[in-house]
Amino acid sequence: MQSRRALIDATSYSIAIGVNDKLVWAGAIRWANLQRDIQATPDTIYRIGITSKAITATALAVLVDNQRSGFVAQ
Repeated sequence: MQSRRALIDATSYSIAIGVNDKLVWAGAIRWANLQRDIQATPDTIYRIGITSKAITATALAVLVDNQRSGFVAQ
């Protein structure tokens, strides 16, 4: 995780791995708040800002592709 954090120049990040809808591993590295010396944990809440639009669009595309969105293609 350290080498990846340095590669993307992030103050901190967290990773969670799930299998069959169950959390099997979660980890976090570095600082949730660098100025206050607060360590990041798997429960740290990050502000993702504009990234949420891409996540939402991807999720909707997957639903449409799997015909589970309720939208009707015309």
